[in-house]
Amino acid sequence: MRLLDEIIAKGGKPNLVSYNVLLTGMCKEGRIDEAMSFFRDLPSKGFSPNVVSHNILLRSLCYEGRWEEANSLLEEMVGEDRSPSVVTYNILIGSLAYHGQTDHALKVLDEMFKGPFTPTAATYNPIIARLCKDGKVDSVVKCLDQMIHQHCNPNEGTYNAIAVLCEEGKVDEAFSIIQSLSDKQNSSIRLL
Repeated sequence: MRLLDEIIAKGGKPNLVSYNVLLTGMCKEGRIDEAMSFFRDLPSKGFSPNVVSHNILLRSLCYEGRWEEANSLLEEMVGEDRSPSVVTYNILIGSLAYHGQTDHALKVLDEMFKGPFTPTAATYNPIIARLCKDGKVDSVVKCLDQMIHQHCNPNEGTYNAIAVLCEEGKVDEAFSIIQSLSDKQNSSIRLL
């Protein structure tokens, strides 16, 4: 940050990417309050935060469980450069699943279907991982079925999420789900 201030003092012109990198660094160091202040000062530096700026802070706030601040930040995400993106939804879904709020994560996933965004395996994987961690095998199967029905192909992250069942002592269930998933994918390929 000092280096950036020195560059500006010497007539250099940073861009928003420079500031987003600093926001990311502060958040990774756990300096969220400082990052928030820095974010709020961006307009005084001549920059309007974009969706990336918001997502950087949103990720940290959500994973820290600071829901009230995250909701306030979400309310600010309107306008051409700040509208929520698929990344925004993935952050919300992932953090809710991380905190064990899978029902809420599934509601956000349903909202995603109503908007212009298409969920990917990265959207589903945190929910599947949490359901596996909680030992909810039937819910895992239901979520995977929805994923396949939506033509969303599982990826290695999906299989890693299912492997969490093994950590929970449900090895047979994990292998059964993987076999079933493989069969469903093969049958959908034959239909195409």
